[in-house]
Amino acid sequence: MNDRLDGGFGDIDNLSILILLEQMSPDERKKAMEDLKKEDLVAFEEFCQDYSEELKKLELLY
Repeated sequence: MNDRLDGGFGDIDNLSILILLEQMSPDERKKAMEDLKKEDLVAFEEFCQDYSEELKKLELLY
């Protein structure tokens, strides 16, 4: 998998990020979330608020 969630093609929307996270292993998910947080803290916080239930199911939020 590429280092970037978007594969280097630019911005992707939150729903696409969620779909990608669902396809990743637990370790890949954690790394992707860490990368998103480092890249844009505001977007990360909004993403976590908007998709909190889905992220809990993926064991990324508690």
